[in-house]
Amino acid sequence: MKLQTILKLLIFFFLTSLILLSPLLIGSVEPFSNMLLRLQIAIIFTIWLLYSYLYENFGKNSLKFYLLLFFLLLCLFQITPLPSFLVKLLSPRANEIWNFNSYIFEQTEWIKSSSFQTISLVPHYTTNKMLSILCYIFLGYVVSKTVKTKRSIIFLVYLFGFIVLIESALGSYQFLTGNTSFDINKKYVATGSFVNKNHLAGFFELTIPVVICYIFYRIFYLRNSNNSLASTSIKTLEIAALSIISGFSLIVFIFTFSRLGYLSLICSIIICFLIYVRTYGKLNKKTVIPLLFIAAFLIFGIYKSFDIFSERVSINNIDVKGRVVVFKDTLRAIKDFPVFGSGLGTFKEIYPAYKTLDAAVTVNFTHNDYLQLTLETGIFGICVLLAALFLFFKSTLSKLKILYQSHDKFYFFVKLGCLTGITSMLIHSLGDFNLHIPSNAVYFSILFGIIASKDVSSEKIKAKKKRVKKRKIKNPTKEAIALPGN
Repeated sequence: MKLQTILKLLIFFFLTSLILLSPLLIGSVEPFSNMLLRLQIAIIFTIWLLYSYLYENFGKNSLKFYLLLFFLLLCLFQITPLPSFLVKLLSPRANEIWNFNSYIFEQTEWIKSSSFQTISLVPHYTTNKMLSILCYIFLGYVVSKTVKTKRSIIFLVYLFGFIVLIESALGSYQFLTGNTSFDINKKYVATGSFVNKNHLAGFFELTIPVVICYIFYRIFYLRNSNNSLASTSIKTLEIAALSIISGFSLIVFIFTFSRLGYLSLICSIIICFLIYVRTYGKLNKKTVIPLLFIAAFLIFGIYKSFDIFSERVSINNIDVKGRVVVFKDTLRAIKDFPVFGSGLGTFKEIYPAYKTLDAAVTVNFTHNDYLQLTLETGIFGICVLLAALFLFFKSTLSKLKILYQSHDKFYFFVKLGCLTGITSMLIHSLGDFNLHIPSNAVYFSILFGIIASKDVSSEKIKAKKKRVKKRKIKNPTKEAIALPGN
């Protein structure tokens, strides 16, 4: 066996291990499981570096990738020891806190002299969080470079289906028996292998759309192909099996009773379905199946949500009111750290100084990733990330249009499914902290990588456009003669 093949197999071996183990080990939130997750990503990235050095060139990277690296440089700047007068200029509140707590300043391992300070108030936390984000970026990047072929993407879809089935089976058992081992106060609720029901809902939001969109591709493929009876039977069984898994997981998703999970998935499905309809121009027979499926899910989900909303989402709801108070407290904190933030990962240390909730209530997250990032990285950091997201969605929509023009339904449906999952998670992040759960962050990065990967159809279309453009530049007079009226 060639070394090139061995390296590829090793990458997919550790990627498979990461996909299967990260959610099952309580979402990889515990120190050991989180260390194992990082170790696997480090091994994957190292093997890929060796593979690229030997057999491929690294190629050009997009602007959004450099924006993410710039965000990491900003975090690195937060933990860099700076003269105290410069910190006072860049972050007056941070300088004030360092001076007031000079004993902490003297004991820190990062800074030995009181004449130097950092913008981050807890450099150790910032370093740890920065390493996590670096791991996720590396993972998404490697996936974009290695998971390109149909076979490799289908393999990942099967893995998603398998782990979704396991989580659904565990969640249904918890719902039916009331045996939710992680929270004795919340019985008859599906949490799967996660500590919190909202985290299981987030996991389903990321994975179910990919499996469903792959089913749609298979349905279209069967309708428009002339395969043998044996091949058709196998594909039909595949569709049936994945449909059963998807239907089962959607039912368990309802059993999570995650109100924001319902809203996020419904909104993302509507958005991506509108993208689908706009791409194809109009509703036709080919859109009937997805339309009926989505309509059925929306009706059931909204109907089920009404009961939960009536009980839990009211003006007197403690959970909702508590989150609103945390949002307001966070906004007050942002005013003290407007430009460069208090340091990535420092929220739980900063928040007590601005807390207006009951002292007995512990708050480790804002339950709004955008507010928390604004506090921790400042307006500068959140703007960089939002710019990267804008460029990502813009390039993805352009890519979907190209795939439609090339009649490549496989990549079109798979990337549409990934986009649905990403959109759902971004909406869910308005009221939760799912992306702080390592396993969900891993799946989020993998979906980004699949969308960013270069498929054959897009490359052919782009190459054709470049040839046409060069031809026009070489022969401008002939093009002008060809125009009507000339």
